[in-house]
Amino acid sequence: MRARSNRALTTLEFASNGKSPFALRAYPMTSWSNVKGIVCDVNGTMFSLQPLGERMQQVGLQKSDLQLWFTSVLRDGLATGASGSFAPFKDIGVYHLHQMLRKAGISGDHNQAVQMIMSGFDDATCMADVAPAFKQMHAKGIKISTMTNGSISITKGLLEKACVEQYVDKMMDITQPKAWKPSPAVYHFAVKQLNLSPEQVMLVAIHPWDCAGAKEAGLKAAYINRDDTPYPGFFAQPDAEFTSFEHLADALCR
Repeated sequence: MRARSNRALTTLEFASNGKSPFALRAYPMTSWSNVKGIVCDVNGTMFSLQPLGERMQQVGLQKSDLQLWFTSVLRDGLATGASGSFAPFKDIGVYHLHQMLRKAGISGDHNQAVQMIMSGFDDATCMADVAPAFKQMHAKGIKISTMTNGSISITKGLLEKACVEQYVDKMMDITQPKAWKPSPAVYHFAVKQLNLSPEQVMLVAIHPWDCAGAKEAGLKAAYINRDDTPYPGFFAQPDAEFTSFEHLADALCR
């Protein structure tokens, strides 16, 4: 079995001799069957950042620079919190793009190049599994919210293009609690906005560090594992692991 825990698993687990209709891994449903709301990560979880990588290539950088850029933005965002300050995603992202262009020796108007890359967020679209999952969970009465290290405006554009904005109760970003995920303050802020208790809320993310942050803050967590990346053993473990939003919705709406 793929389980990385010695705790008893439910029939939702993915076994070597067959595929579950729901999950790769799930702990006993008693630990998360009382979920009344979800908080969805956005960047990388609900949409791919690849449009930014394509624009990086157009201005002379490499598409592979996308991961370095995103990791650098997250690192410095967390560093602002650790040092007792705060800076939004855009400010840090723009700074690192300027540095990448400079170090790559790319000539021309760097301001224009940075603006072109950042406008790649406008081209982003929701993953195909998001819309049907949101519709299913909304019909079941589950409160749906989003919390991003990015901006509400980007989230709003994504949801509008996917025609699922009407299913979302709250759209949030880190400029409201003035802290970056995985700071506990972010998850506590999100839970308060939903008027639920932490144990009634499940964080949904493709990032293990986000799931771990939610768990440490008292929430449930579902790891969306789209590419079979093992969840790190050094983080607080999620309550469930799914290959898609649709499988998450199927499990929560049983």
